[in-house]
Amino acid sequence: MNTRSLSLRYGKVLGFILVLLSVHPGPTTLPARGVPQKELSDNQVRGRISLLIRQTIQQSKTKLTDGSYATVMPVLPSNDALQEVRRYKEQAVRVLAHYLSSTQALEQHISLRFLFEFHDDSALAAVRAFAEKSTFAGIRQEAVAGLTGFPSEKVKPIVEQISTSDPDPDVRAYARRILASFLSAKEQ
Repeated sequence: MNTRSLSLRYGKVLGFILVLLSVHPGPTTLPARGVPQKELSDNQVRGRISLLIRQTIQQSKTKLTDGSYATVMPVLPSNDALQEVRRYKEQAVRVLAHYLSSTQALEQHISLRFLFEFHDDSALAAVRAFAEKSTFAGIRQEAVAGLTGFPSEKVKPIVEQISTSDPDPDVRAYARRILASFLSAKEQ
């Protein structure tokens, strides 16, 4: 067997391994649909969500020609990640609410994206907290936008308050636009 034939076979085997890894990347994949999943502890859910947030941030980075990295916006979790977080239900909402204290805007942004998958009172409370207390004006504005996914009778007083009290004029103006959309929707 000559060297060329050996390197060709080696390349085929390596290619096959790479294909297998892309089809089944390992333990970070989700369980198959319909397969019962045992209840995870809060620490396990926290760990999984932390991993999903880090993976989402990492996957949004692209290498520039000068060798540096840039984050491609918007940074959105994958459908698989969203689906996994939805399965954690109330546990996920509790974990995601704690990301309000994160010093990284991207972590807050992604946790909000996950929170928008829930529409119960605990999720509303968490999104409200982001809208009122995040140290990042862009995150507060994004949270105000996310509030529109909840019943308007619950959200209107929150948005009204933000429209007059947020420290950032852009966030206040955005909240006023959201309020106006509530009023125009009610007129229709």
